Amino acid sequence: MTSMAFSGPLLDDIDVFCASGLHEREAALHELCKHLGSDWSPGTPTLAEDSLPLRHRPTGLDFVAVPGGEFEMGLTEEDLRAASYFADWTAYIAEAADAIRKDLGPPRRVRVAPFLVARRLLSTRDRGSIEIPRGATERRHLVETDFSPAVTLASNLALRLPSEAEIEWCLRDGGRSRLVLGLFEWYMGTLASYEDALRSRFGLDELDIGQWAVGAGDDGVIRSGGFGPVLVSQEEVLGALPGRRYRRPSAAIRFCAR
Repeated sequence: MTSMAFSGPLLDDIDVFCASGLHEREAALHELCKHLGSDWSPGTPTLAEDSLPLRHRPTGLDFVAVPGGEFEMGLTEEDLRAASYFADWTAYIAEAADAIRKDLGPPRRVRVAPFLVARRLLSTRDRGSIEIPRGATERRHLVETDFSPAVTLASNLALRLPSEAEIEWCLRDGGRSRLVLGLFEWYMGTLASYEDALRSRFGLDELDIGQWAVGAGDDGVIRSGGFGPVLVSQEEVLGALPGRRYRRPSAAIRFCAR
């Protein structure tokens, strides 16, 4: 059984989860694995990550159970003000940012249910346990496909692709950040490295890579939280906005449990 219909009070509310102790997280993980069945094995929870670690035995991929909650999806005036802190907010950048905001539609309050998501993107090293779709391309160590083959692959593995809201929830660190993950903290010098800024509080890696998500109309949307180490160009500024979409023919794949 691979349903995340089971959640419980700890996973239903991110604030409750963040306030929980190690014993509570271990108990919640034990109950979750009982619910999910034999395809899933528990990892070792820590207080350093606000998620519960599991392994998907059929694929060998490491997943985390991400607690749910509410956040404002899409670009708001507050988001744009936060981004303008990092660069000269020229008329060109303001116009481009406004175009992104219109593309996403009006900001709206969204409730994200708890979900199981892979820590990393599908990689060439997964060939031993996952049959890579014909026609897929390799970019560095990652596998990229069109949207339809990505959907089919996930379905064949009894998994799914993340929703756009789930990806943005992770990019905003559970609604905590106006910008991508720890960009502001890194810029202000409270994080040691660019890599630290890119790491999600949920333990997800490679969120800076363009990856498939499923939009509200079941269409494929490429989302990414990439930003350059020096925010001087309009591309780097706009890349720091969690709401940005990309339109390319192929993208990387991150799996979620059904």
